Amino acid sequence: MNEWERFEDLMESDQSDPEVQYQLGLCYLHGEGTEPDGQAAERWFRRAAEQGHEGARACLASALPAEGKSHLPPLDGMTLADWCGAAEDGDAEAQYEVALFFLTEWQGAAGAADAERYLSMAVEQGHPRACLTLAERRMNEGRAAEAVELLRNAADCGLAEAMTLLGECCGRGFGMDADLKEAEAWFIRAAELGGGEEKLALALRYKHGDLVDVSPGRALSWLKQALAAGAENAEARFYAEENAQREREAELEKMAAEAEAGDAEAQFRLACALRGGDEGVQADLAQAAVWFRRAAEQGHVQAQETLALMLRDGEGIAQDGREALAWYRRAADQGSAVAQNEIGTFYHNGWGGLEQNLTMAATWFLRAAEQGLAAAQYNYALFCQNGWGVEKNLGKAAYWYQEAAERGFVPAQCSLGLCYEYGWGVPENKVQAAALYRTAAEAGFDTAQCNFACCLQYGIGTAQNLPEALTWYRRSAEQGCARAQFNVGTFYEAGQGGVPKDFAEARRYYQMAADQGYGYALHNMGVFCENGWGGPKDLAQAAQWYLRGAEQGMDRSQYAVASMYRDGEGVEKDPGKAAFWFRKAAEQGHSGAQHGYADCLDKGFGVPKDQRAAFEWYLKAAQAGVVKAQHQTGMYYHLGIGGVPRDGAKAAEWYRRAAEQGFAYSMGNLASIYEAGIGVPQNLTEAVSWLRRGAEQGDKASQYKLGLFYESGKGVEQHLGNALFWFGKSAEQGFPSAQFKMGWYCANGQGKNPDYAKAAEWYRKAAEQGHAAAQNNLGVLYETGRGVAKDMKTAVELYKKAAEKKVAGAMAAVALYYEAGSYGFPKNPQEAVRLYTLSAQGGVVRSMYRLGLCYEKGIGVQADPNQAIAWYQKAGEKGHAEAQYCLGMLYKRLNGSFFNRMPKEAREWLQKAANQGHAGAKRELGL
Repeated sequence: MNEWERFEDLMESDQSDPEVQYQLGLCYLHGEGTEPDGQAAERWFRRAAEQGHEGARACLASALPAEGKSHLPPLDGMTLADWCGAAEDGDAEAQYEVALFFLTEWQGAAGAADAERYLSMAVEQGHPRACLTLAERRMNEGRAAEAVELLRNAADCGLAEAMTLLGECCGRGFGMDADLKEAEAWFIRAAELGGGEEKLALALRYKHGDLVDVSPGRALSWLKQALAAGAENAEARFYAEENAQREREAELEKMAAEAEAGDAEAQFRLACALRGGDEGVQADLAQAAVWFRRAAEQGHVQAQETLALMLRDGEGIAQDGREALAWYRRAADQGSAVAQNEIGTFYHNGWGGLEQNLTMAATWFLRAAEQGLAAAQYNYALFCQNGWGVEKNLGKAAYWYQEAAERGFVPAQCSLGLCYEYGWGVPENKVQAAALYRTAAEAGFDTAQCNFACCLQYGIGTAQNLPEALTWYRRSAEQGCARAQFNVGTFYEAGQGGVPKDFAEARRYYQMAADQGYGYALHNMGVFCENGWGGPKDLAQAAQWYLRGAEQGMDRSQYAVASMYRDGEGVEKDPGKAAFWFRKAAEQGHSGAQHGYADCLDKGFGVPKDQRAAFEWYLKAAQAGVVKAQHQTGMYYHLGIGGVPRDGAKAAEWYRRAAEQGFAYSMGNLASIYEAGIGVPQNLTEAVSWLRRGAEQGDKASQYKLGLFYESGKGVEQHLGNALFWFGKSAEQGFPSAQFKMGWYCANGQGKNPDYAKAAEWYRKAAEQGHAAAQNNLGVLYETGRGVAKDMKTAVELYKKAAEKKVAGAMAAVALYYEAGSYGFPKNPQEAVRLYTLSAQGGVVRSMYRLGLCYEKGIGVQADPNQAIAWYQKAGEKGHAEAQYCLGMLYKRLNGSFFNRMPKEAREWLQKAANQGHAGAKRELGL
């Protein structure tokens, strides 16, 4: 049986058996059949030891590597297991010692948790050092009040270290109000109860004024007590600064003399002291440059490098890129990798009179990289990664990043992490990537902190941990990383990672990132200002944020600012700018912008009208799932707009896609397709089904159309009640055709007495929206005084509006006014005849009669008995008594003159009129 099989057997055995526990501990300890894991080994040994297994106890005491070695003092042969047992039995000292063991020698969450548990147990028993240790932990966690309480407990037990810390808390206002007098009292108590170290510490406080007033006398008094108490080297430590200053002064005097004598190394050291203000010398950059130059002229490489740097940056000397480059070349000729790297930078940036030359830059970076300079290795890796001056080679880039990373160059560690994350030049390994990010993050590199936070946020190469991700994002954000600032904002916006949803805090972080020009943050600031989230609503400010994001190429910002220019929100309405930004975003694939730009082309809004081009953009947006664009695409195929061939099947397909997503307009249009059988088999049942879905969603057009179906019995059983229900729903939403229908039914009864007042209300609502038939019918009510006060002026105005829209009844009324020259219309028989003709062609019987009269009498037209007879006959056939009478009389007059007519025809038409009670016809017939 091999090691792996043995381990598997143990895992499947009775794990409550101490021998099995012990053997599993050995497997984890030695890596037999599994990866070595000291913590897992300790857990199994402890479980076995607690059941009395001697081998496990021995391993806990001595066999484990670093984790398992106990710092605990042997006591009558006690092992670590014995100490743990004593702690569990309530021995406060054992609890404290075991806690220290887990804190100092056992890594991981399990050890920390046990340490906390044992410390708490010891604190409950008043163990002073346990109180102090737990207090220190609480201070590190920021739990000030708890820390102070624990320190007071330890101080009450006479522990000088706790008194000192209490003094610090009092002096700095940590966990209590700041009180320097009380702080001084605690420091004195600590010194009085403590040994030489505490007394020396108080002496130094009085010397330097550290949370106490400066007092040389008290400082020297406590120094004397420290000496008496045996503090090691107390006097030397007390006067350490003064002694060091004397030594520095002597060293400086010697260095200056050697420098004046021409010693290049002394000149360099003196220059460094003057540059940095080190070794007791006041900083003097100009003088430092002089000494660097003197050493450089003697060939001192580091002096040449530093002088070049000062010349490059204008530090203490006039900036001179050419001279800086010359000194770098001299140092490079002596093999300086630093100078070679800098020359590469000069070629990269085109400094020092050089033209930018990436090939030369890469050459110099490589020379320095081959000497092991991490910064140059990083630079050359960047060139290989991007193909700058050398052939792009991700493998070489990863190699040089690795070289620099192994030398501790933090940016290279981060870049190497990217290589592993995305498989650039190395096999993809997200675990390795996360580890590299963590290493660089812990070194303080803000980009790596942000990258590692991202790994924690999404579980990339490490366990997902949102609170820890937020911690790293914060660290990066505090260093000014805009991406991290933005991500912290998203945590507050969503209320995740252990923080509550807080739009004000989210807005603050977005603002930080936006102020640095971070595109996503610019857009989010626009969203927050537009909606008034976390601060005041400000559409003008929102537009400015969106515009900045748009100018950076953010498609979502381009779409947002285009919408604001289209609607005139936050900016002056500008169709041209709206179309411009819609197109910019549309070309990047933003589906909403594709629809917006299609609308501009469709309507000629800000661009020349081009419906064919509009269709192409509608189609792109429709394919991306934009519901309104799917509807518009269906419309183009349905109606053949912009030269698009009519295609009922495609229209139905796009209408259906939009309708199935709940777009009510498409439901109504799809119903029309099925009603007419355009591109699909005619199916009234399907039409009604889609109309009903649209109507139930509140689409007023679908409600009206469904009412028509019930009214006519098309596709459903005829039902006037259902028809009126849906007409009413649509009318209440302001659909004019439905309002007209409701007015008509109120005026015409339909099973109940007419309600002309209600009819007038509905007709008026439709008429105000320009519904011509409603204008005409309302005019009739005003003319007749039904449901409203009789008002011919209003009636005439309504007839005129309806007549302009070719409503036959209204044209008949207006024609009469032109004929008579009444109600403000000039007398115009010709216009009257034109309107009578249009009205008659529209089926108005009285206009047929009036036309017959005009042709008979020659009113507005040349008299023409044939035309008169024709129009009288059309009106008479529809039961118009006066037309019947006039036709009979015309036949009577014309008999034997123009036509060979028998009096019989005259008698027939006169009889028809008489039958309707026409008095004149009765007289002619002798009735």
